[in-house]
Amino acid sequence: MLAQLEPSPAAEELALAYKEFMHQLMEVCLQTKESVPAFFILNFSSVEIVLLQQERKADNSRQNNPVDQFLLKALLSVSGALEWLKSHEPGHQQNTQKHQAPEFTPQWTADGIGLLEMAMALHERRAINNGEVSITAMANFFFNLFDMKPGNFFSTYGVMRTRANSRTLFLDELKSSLENKMDRDDNKEIRHRKRK
Repeated sequence: MLAQLEPSPAAEELALAYKEFMHQLMEVCLQTKESVPAFFILNFSSVEIVLLQQERKADNSRQNNPVDQFLLKALLSVSGALEWLKSHEPGHQQNTQKHQAPEFTPQWTADGIGLLEMAMALHERRAINNGEVSITAMANFFFNLFDMKPGNFFSTYGVMRTRANSRTLFLDELKSSLENKMDRDDNKEIRHRKRK
């Protein structure tokens, strides 16, 4: 129906056909055994829908009608089904967990104010999600990551602002530690070259 050139199907017909398409899509994802694995059926469907979209974009006379909307809905549905299928395939979750198992359990061993400095600096630098996240969400993320309670971090931020020597003590120490390592490594290379 989406591929037919003339006449263009009515929105009501498309809506009914789309409902049937979604029903079949769910059936493909949820059935236990099939001669052709669901992944290949969905992948084939995705390829066909993308090609139809490209054909419609190339033909300006056929753009901006209900077909375009249903093409996009179908493509998004198939893409979502593929993602769902990947995470629900037997054995996939076990393999994913094996690959994602950390080599260590991270524990924050500096003080909480240092963690807040880092979270706020990353927020202000727009280093995570282009800064399109609230400072509260950012701070909570880092504190939750290390299973720590953030407390009243606006109060802690107030303390940071009133420090006498350095308002960003932890970040200054981070910078200094990394530069010291670089200096040590530079010196090792120089000594190594001299021995040769």
